[in-house]
Amino acid sequence: MTDWHLGYATRDSQNKMTEWNFGGEAVSRDLADSHQEHLNILVEALESPPYAQLSTQYEKISEALQEVHRGDFPPLSYKEKVNSLPLLLDSFLSSFRAFDDRTCKWLSGRYEPSVLSGFRSSLSHEYDTEFAYRFMYKLRNYSQHCGLPPLSGRSRGWLDRDGKKRREISVTFDAAELLRRFDKWGQPVKSELQEIGGEFSVAEMTVRLMSSCTIAQAKLLLSIAPQLQESANFLIDCDRSPSGSEFVPTLFGVNSDAWRDPKGLGDVQLRYIRPELAHFLGHSLREAERVLTESGDARSPDEMSH
Repeated sequence: MTDWHLGYATRDSQNKMTEWNFGGEAVSRDLADSHQEHLNILVEALESPPYAQLSTQYEKISEALQEVHRGDFPPLSYKEKVNSLPLLLDSFLSSFRAFDDRTCKWLSGRYEPSVLSGFRSSLSHEYDTEFAYRFMYKLRNYSQHCGLPPLSGRSRGWLDRDGKKRREISVTFDAAELLRRFDKWGQPVKSELQEIGGEFSVAEMTVRLMSSCTIAQAKLLLSIAPQLQESANFLIDCDRSPSGSEFVPTLFGVNSDAWRDPKGLGDVQLRYIRPELAHFLGHSLREAERVLTESGDARSPDEMSH
């Protein structure tokens, strides 16, 4: 049988734990289990949501596009740089689809059906109102059936006023080529591509798609804010450590027989309470409000919960 104690560990400047303080009387197993549940809720929403992987892939394709656009690399490596972009774009498109699928799976297993319905409605709104979202959604289907998305890179060079050579590279999709290679764009994307007719910016599509997904994620975070705040409050209440970054609030689980044998204390279970996640929640919610305000889609907390 395991006894649980609410205390703290002490760490040195190298982040190594140097001392344990088990606190006072043992706490209930229910408290230890509740802590784990509340911690999982915050980790899922703030630390490792599907949106995090989407952001990682977006940063990769965005940085690569910016490097190519600047053209600040040897001319001989121009082709190599451009040829690396379709694979990065494909990874971004895969994480885009996973953002949808995995978020829906996470929400269906954790929250009321209305939360999942609200998230799906947010994505549907972006599809209906944002060309980049619906185009990139269909482009993911293209990549699954036809291979890596085709991109074009065009280089333009000139001399500036100081006589220094300058170079600018644009990376584009070709609407006509996409229509020729794939016949399942559907409406209205097919008509929109026909209207474009020629080349359009890859960078603009990625930025606008990421903006749509960020708006949907912000709406989701605000819709589950009451549950997240409940979990944050629980973690804060479990923090009995002194003030200072060297103290780490911790739950210690020890076999009851070990108390009679000091050598048995090597089998202590450690569960870090992580109140910093609770404090990070406030920042995340304020950022979500900012995103919606800047997008012109701000809603009250009551509206977000329905």
